[in-house]
This record gives sequence, structure tokens and C-alpha cells, in this order.
Amino acid sequence: MNIPPEILNRKGARKTSEVPKKVQELINQGLIEAKNLMELLTVNHKTLTQTVFSVSLRLKPMLPNLHKTLDKHQDKSSWNHIQLIARFLASQPSLQNSSTQKLSAQQKEVLEFLTQHPSDVVREYGCFLLGCFENIPFKQKLALMHDLADDHNPGARETAWLALRDEFIEHLDVGLTLMLDWAKSDKPNIRRFASEISRPRGVWCKHIEVLKEHPQKGEKLLNLLKEDAHKYVQDSVGNWINDAAKTNPEWAKKLTQDWLKSSDSKHTQRIVKRGLRSLK
Repeated sequence: MNIPPEILNRKGARKTSEVPKKVQELINQGLIEAKNLMELLTVNHKTLTQTVFSVSLRLKPMLPNLHKTLDKHQDKSSWNHIQLIARFLASQPSLQNSSTQKLSAQQKEVLEFLTQHPSDVVREYGCFLLGCFENIPFKQKLALMHDLADDHNPGARETAWLALRDEFIEHLDVGLTLMLDWAKSDKPNIRRFASEISRPRGVWCKHIEVLKEHPQKGEKLLNLLKEDAHKYVQDSVGNWINDAAKTNPEWAKKLTQDWLKSSDSKHTQRIVKRGLRSLK
């Protein structure tokens, strides 16, 4: 299907009420991506899953019960429906595999179908589905999430770290260690993932109480990113420090002072300014 350039090159709507009907239809058919949160919030997940899942022999039989589940939660937001769909899929007997620590053939098939789909919303189903697989070790989940963490769509990138946030907290010391390699990546999206998944407070997610009280546990990671040249990463690192500064202002002041003493980088200066904004 040929999508008109004015739709492909559109700017995301400022309000859900301003999302054009044609744009909603194309998103719900899985033919175009949502440009921003406002468009995401207008998604009809029953329509989208009916269209997309019907072409999958694994997923099509699940549609009737999936839609019954969605009907029971009509009051939930589109964001909650994404997680609900992932949990529903993970609960299906054909996608459970408790006897091994690797993906079963069925899990792999469905995960690849979702995470490689042209629709960013469908890829987000895949992110949360991966997070729901109980038989896959956390370290392996991180490896499988790597490409999604570098997705071209910002919504999919956010979902990638959100889908693993709770497990990251459960395996905090291991997670922080693994993120050191991610922070050294030549891809800014991957470096940003390392910072964002470990933020003490974060957005739309559970807080990491240990890092709120003991932010020094994240210093090795932050030190790798203190001079990052990419604004996307700088914003996340600044937000990380700002999160911690709300409970540990003296730690935030000392860390940033040490940074400024050892670096005259304009990137560091920008991160520090953002990180200390709540203390002014």
C-alpha cells in the first residue's frame, strides 16, 4: 500500500483529539508507526491485533480470548493494553517453556514475528513479551533486547528498557555491571538505555530505592557517560543525577564538582546543569 507523503512526513499531534482519522486507521492496520505518545494513546488494540495476528498461525487462534481479555479492561489506557497483551500471550500454554533456559521454537517464532513487524506498537508487544518469559535468564533477555534498544522509533526504545526494568531492579548489581559494556557502545541509543534503565526514579516505572539511598552504586556507569557528546544520552544522565539529588543532594553536588574539576567538556557542563536543576 502506498502511504501519502503528507502522512509519512507528518508531525505528531499535540492532543489525542487532533490525531487525524486516516492516521488512526493506518496505525490500527499496522501500516504506519505512531509518531508520538498522543498517537499511541489512540490505538485500538483490538483492531490492530485482529489485523496483525490474523496472518500468524501461532497467534490467530489466540484472538478470541485475547479480545475477551481486552473487553474486560476497556477502562485501561492504550499503554496498559500493550502490557496486558504481552502478559496474555506469555500465559498461553504454547508459549510457556519452563524446562529450559532458552527460547523454545514457538517462543522464538512469535517473538521474531512481533519484534520485526513494521508497526512500532507491535514491536512494543514483543518487548514486553520478552520481559514476560520466565524461563529466560535476565542476562539473555538483555542480549535479546539489544536491537530493540536501538530501534529507530523512540516509543519502541522506551518500551525496551521499561520491559526489563523490574528484573533489572531484582538483579541490580548484575544489571549495573552488564550496563558498563552498554555504556561503552558506539551507538548512542544503547548508551542511553544503560542510563535510562538504571535511573533511580525514572518515568512510568518502579523506583530503585537502593539507588535513591545509595546512588554511588551507579558511579562507575555514570563516569563512563559524563562526557557523552550525544544530547539524547546527556539528557538521560542529567536526569539520573537529578533523580538521585532529590534524596541525596550532597552526593550529586560532590560528584558533579569532581567531574567539572577533571573535565572542561561542554558536554559535561550541560549534564551537570541538568543534573542539579532541582537544587537551584
